[in-house]
Amino acid sequence: MPVSLKAAKYGAPIDLGDALRQFDIAEPFILALGFWEQDGDEKRFVNLVAPRIELAAWRKLWAPVTRADLERLDAVIKNKSLTPEEARAAAKKIKNAPPFTSAIIEVNPKIDSKTQRRLQCSLRFDDVFKYLAPPRPIRCRRIDRRCGVSNFRVPSPRSRGRSRRSREPRRRGVASTAPGRCTFFMLTKAALQRLRSLREKKHREALGLFVVEGEKVVAELLGANFSFAEIYATPAWSGAKTHPISEEQMLRVSQFPAPSSVLAVGKIVRLPLAPGVLDRGLTLALDGVQDAGNVGTLLRIADWFAFDRVVLSPDCADLFHQKVINASMGSFARVTAHTADLAAALAATTAPILGCELAGDDVHALPALRDAVVVIGSEGRGLSSDVAARVTRRVTIPKFGDAESLNAATAAAIVCDNLRRAQARA
Repeated sequence: MPVSLKAAKYGAPIDLGDALRQFDIAEPFILALGFWEQDGDEKRFVNLVAPRIELAAWRKLWAPVTRADLERLDAVIKNKSLTPEEARAAAKKIKNAPPFTSAIIEVNPKIDSKTQRRLQCSLRFDDVFKYLAPPRPIRCRRIDRRCGVSNFRVPSPRSRGRSRRSREPRRRGVASTAPGRCTFFMLTKAALQRLRSLREKKHREALGLFVVEGEKVVAELLGANFSFAEIYATPAWSGAKTHPISEEQMLRVSQFPAPSSVLAVGKIVRLPLAPGVLDRGLTLALDGVQDAGNVGTLLRIADWFAFDRVVLSPDCADLFHQKVINASMGSFARVTAHTADLAAALAATTAPILGCELAGDDVHALPALRDAVVVIGSEGRGLSSDVAARVTRRVTIPKFGDAESLNAATAAAIVCDNLRRAQARA
């Protein structure tokens, strides 16, 4: 069955499109109507109805207007011998006389001073519920995947008759949870651009926000008591949310080909590295690790071995990159992380500084160290010269096969494991 999708402001007429094409409809169809309200900078759907329109009912909305009447009005609108002002005056005279004044559907001549000359039609808001939609709550079946709506309860016009005063206590930006009321936020173009821009570091820094997407990672962060500023979610997400949106809108904002059901926005907080902090406890220091997946995995390793902190040099992958957070699997919220001039920070510490080198001591022979800094360099170039100069003890992981090198995260895990083993033995 054909489906016609329309959206309109709640209480406003519904623009149906070209009058002649609408009049020529010759089979039953579903008219899916979404009504939205402005909520700050956003639009949110407050009601959706999808009545099946039988041909006889559709014809009654037009009666007593005939196609010949529409063609006569259309010819006046498109008569180029008339100026736009003359055409508007002539069309208005015809529109405001029978048979058009007796029809339920309104005709709307569109004439501007340039090239637009069209005959459109619309249906008054109240007439939708008087002639087409049932006067009681209905349950919509799945209409069209693009509309992002399925299996929701739609309230009747009476249930939406709340006064403005009764709506005031609702916190801005939060969807209604009233029984039987389906609410979706309609993201504006500016809101979509803002969310998409957070994929780039310069925009994250400018706005002080980062974005993370995916059911598992968002659930992990919420489970770690991380507080998000905004959570955009489709009906498939059962967790906390501040902005309920449709599947169609999630598709537009997601960076993945197959969008997840939830996308969250958090505030960027960069913790300063206080003097003397590296002297106490265990620290994992990353020197120029530019692969975002590796940085996220290293956060996870620090979490696994209960290191006190992670310090990233400024040329590491951004701590708030989507891939870093995803790869950390929730450790992002549990590990204390700093970004700082690593060489300068190491120069001021009194704790042993361990760096991996082929000519170093066997990592399995490490003594028990209560305080230490483990420095991991990038896979391509290893430790930078300034950082390497600060290393006080060089260790190596014995090689038994023919592999050229170990992944940075793998090497870090082995060193961290041996540090903890040495402590346990002591």
